[in-house]
Amino acid sequence: MLIVLLGLSLGSSSPHAADPPEPLWTSGFATPPAPGDQAVPQPMPSRKLRANEDPAEQTKLRYVAESTAAYSRVDGRDGGNGIDCFPGDHPPVLNVIAHGPASLGPTAPPVLGPRPRGAASCHLPPGEGRPKNAPVAGLPAASFIRQMADFRRSARVSADPRTPATPTTGVLAKAMTDEEISAAAEHFGAMNWTRS
Repeated sequence: MLIVLLGLSLGSSSPHAADPPEPLWTSGFATPPAPGDQAVPQPMPSRKLRANEDPAEQTKLRYVAESTAAYSRVDGRDGGNGIDCFPGDHPPVLNVIAHGPASLGPTAPPVLGPRPRGAASCHLPPGEGRPKNAPVAGLPAASFIRQMADFRRSARVSADPRTPATPTTGVLAKAMTDEEISAAAEHFGAMNWTRS
């Protein structure tokens, strides 16, 4: 008689043979990582128009239901100027969160070249995060500061080595001052990330 415990056959040569495939959608890859795969930081954001898209469509303002905010596709792709569809739902976003570390250069639109990336581009202005980016809202300040220290010394890794968010965050953490990290920690720590 074969004994089955928690879906694993004790008679199987591989304890994970019956496991379902990894949910690769979380990292955006259709295949598991290969040995030696690794990510590089994401390129710095740019407001340049894409040559393969209609310029009018890229710059046309779009509105979100229940919001007076309007953004173009260029705005949405610009990680150096974190868009905020619901600015009234949370305290004002800090410059370092919206635009990135001051040490990486100017951030005010309409800068056309490479520019810093702000935490808001991945974690959103109120810190809710996206499906592939952790929520940082409500995180205790000490925990946030510790994690940024770990990113600074390259002690944080991703479950999928190809995911560029981890090395990108490392670049940003190394560029941030202790004061910027503390301010971001306090800002996100005071947030409630659930939205009705």
